[in-house]
Amino acid sequence: MDLSVIHGEVLGVLCYNKGISRLIGAYVSGSETLLFILGGFLMSTQLYNLAQQLQQAIRSSNDFQQLKHAYEEVRRDETAYRMFTYFRDLQMQLHQKQLMGTSISPEEVEQAQNAMTQAQRNEKLANLMEIEQRMSMVMADIQQIAMKPLEELYRSFAE
Repeated sequence: MDLSVIHGEVLGVLCYNKGISRLIGAYVSGSETLLFILGGFLMSTQLYNLAQQLQQAIRSSNDFQQLKHAYEEVRRDETAYRMFTYFRDLQMQLHQKQLMGTSISPEEVEQAQNAMTQAQRNEKLANLMEIEQRMSMVMADIQQIAMKPLEELYRSFAE
């Protein structure tokens, strides 16, 4: 690919290839933007930098800090941690079955419901699940905001 076609004169090229992942970048004169081709997609550093800033904002947010603290509390409590790992492993097994198109038996549903009831009775786990739910809602809202330009574009094609 002739990167000079993208914008101005190519001043330097960075290449990284390891397994499936690929990173190619080019410093381009007449532009403050370093262009990256990530797995075949072109991404300006402006968007990449904004994504990095969002990551830092999430890490420093109250919601994330509360979630991190709740996980630490569960980890320090042997009973809560055992219940947490059992419930998480059970959820992952059932999710795998769904992905493979395998039906979940009534016994497995009952087992999951019982595990959830037990987890909710544990104060630390109940707190963790509440904070996880709140953080999940925040992340869903962020994703919806980030995807809005694409959704609007796609919707305009359908009209």
